[in-house]
Amino acid sequence: LSLTNNLYERSLEINDTNGICNSLFDLGNIYYYNDLLDSAMSNYYKTLYLRKAQNNKLYIYECYFNLSGTYKSINIDSSLFYIEKAIELYPGKLNSRIQKLNILEYHNKIDFNVLNEIDKNIVKVNKINKSIAVFYYIKSKYLFQNKDFKKSFKYAEISYDFFRKNNFPRQSLDCIMLISNIFEKQKNYKSAFAFKKLEKKYSDSLSKISIRDEILNEFSKKEYSLLIYNDSIKHADEILIQQAQILANEEQLNSETQKRNGLIVISLLILVSLGLVFIQLKKV
Repeated sequence: LSLTNNLYERSLEINDTNGICNSLFDLGNIYYYNDLLDSAMSNYYKTLYLRKAQNNKLYIYECYFNLSGTYKSINIDSSLFYIEKAIELYPGKLNSRIQKLNILEYHNKIDFNVLNEIDKNIVKVNKINKSIAVFYYIKSKYLFQNKDFKKSFKYAEISYDFFRKNNFPRQSLDCIMLISNIFEKQKNYKSAFAFKKLEKKYSDSLSKISIRDEILNEFSKKEYSLLIYNDSIKHADEILIQQAQILANEEQLNSETQKRNGLIVISLLILVSLGLVFIQLKKV
């Protein structure tokens, strides 16, 4: 956080717009992963404003995409609004369409039409990635809800295999729980029990990770508060300097006014004296 903030400050000093945008976007990501969602959104919005001024389509897309993710747990309408904006920019990108489905699934509103539309395009993709693994998990849940347990297991297994191999423990746990439920519905209690044991193992590991994340999160929040405090002090110092300059200018102005008034008084006294001398000479 401190390093990225320093990069941002440095980019401001040298007026590097791309550096400013990159730093703001990275700060948004840092705040997002530390659950400082208001700060994340603030930085994404600033980046979006600058990227629009540059008319940089790809970076605008990334801002829309991240804003949709930030709003996902807060406001479904705003989340869907920004992912639709991202889809408008790049209609062919599967990531944004899967993100839309992910938002709907998060709010228990799986849309079959969206799911089916993505499914048609998945066949064109040779290599599975995180977004596709997320899609397969959502599809598996949809099939499970519709009691198609055989197909549900097929997609849950593909999704779990990707998440396990690529070290995504939370997503792996979601798949394990789903697979365990599928086996129960199929009355395959031996396999269901094996996955229940695996579920406990992952849950215990994630509990430890959560404790560590809470400590890191608290540290990040304190670091963020410190940055804000230091920034406030910096601005307070700037205000004090400005006030001191204003006072100095006022004192200088008062001093010059006093000098000018003094000269006027002296000039008047000289004129009066000369007038008196002139009168005396006239009398003589």
